Amino acid sequence: MAAEVKVTIAKLHKAAHSAEDLRDKVADILATVKNNTEALGEPWGDDSYGTEFAKSYVPNRDELLDRAGDGKPGALPGLAKTFGDMSDAQTKSAHYLQAWEDKNAEGFRRRA
Repeated sequence: MAAEVKVTIAKLHKAAHSAEDLRDKVADILATVKNNTEALGEPWGDDSYGTEFAKSYVPNRDELLDRAGDGKPGALPGLAKTFGDMSDAQTKSAHYLQAWEDKNAEGFRRRA
């Protein structure tokens, strides 16, 4: 037997807005970090120390801010996308549940 599940549609909408806000905050952080690191250029130089530093720094930076080595979104873009997807799914669910609630309420009104 399945356990009872209760959903408060208003709270589901609120959760969707919270996830959307998180997406926006992560996107803002990403933009700030990218702008600041791009403004610095490659200040480590091209001597042996700078070259050695760049060998590990550049791929790690790219995986965090842009794309992972496998072509998937980097960590921060991926996190922003995840929060956006959560918000979209929660909003879609809230609309779906509200439509069913409205349909059921109309059915009861017709019977009365």
